Amino acid sequence: IRAALEQALTKGQTRLRSRTADAAEHAKTPLEAIADAYLNPTHADNPGTGCALCALAGDTVHATADVKALYTTYLRQLAEHLTQAAAGGRESENQAVGLGVVATIVGAITLARAVDDRELALSILTAAHALVMTQDGAARRTD
Repeated sequence: IRAALEQALTKGQTRLRSRTADAAEHAKTPLEAIADAYLNPTHADNPGTGCALCALAGDTVHATADVKALYTTYLRQLAEHLTQAAAGGRESENQAVGLGVVATIVGAITLARAVDDRELALSILTAAHALVMTQDGAARRTD
């Protein structure tokens, strides 16, 4: 599981950096670009190419201490990145925002994948996106 986790986390970090960097080109805030990419049906429908936090959470629960430590490190890095994205790319001390966004997006993808009702899955993704966007400090500064 460690090798799979390392590979998935590396790919995830690259995708996250790319989405953040490309946000301005698409007239989006960094958090909006991440939320749009993460909380969409294509991502939910393709667990093999998606977020390692979702895909490997169940396995990590029963893994060795070093695997849990790697998972935890990535979770913290993602939360920090999302904290900064919510602050419009600036440094922020409000780590609760990043952790809340991580919990929301990971939970939403996990639930959308688990239900057998397509409309409910789409509603979960839409509701999570709306909730995440309430934390977008960059959008509030430009409104």
